[in-house]
Amino acid sequence: LPNETPKPKAEIMPTYTITRSRKGNWPVRIEKRGGGKIVTIVENVSGDGKAFLKALQKTLGAGGKVDGDTILIQGDQVEKVERFLEATAPK
Repeated sequence: LPNETPKPKAEIMPTYTITRSRKGNWPVRIEKRGGGKIVTIVENVSGDGKAFLKALQKTLGAGGKVDGDTILIQGDQVEKVERFLEATAPK
């Protein structure tokens, strides 16, 4: 409808959640694959994994894919992903 005002992006809540580990850390790690490839793995993603992947890809400028409740990102992106999670986590 033309009378509706679009919400600012800052007010739109994410449709995904990432559950921290028992020790309170983010479930982010790297894994070395064949051919010398390194993949960053984010586990415990619930909700819309595709939306989370899209936001991560836009922020990091790296490719990735959704695999169940796990997100795979190309390269060693652990620190960047953890900063992204800290910045977007509900307070």
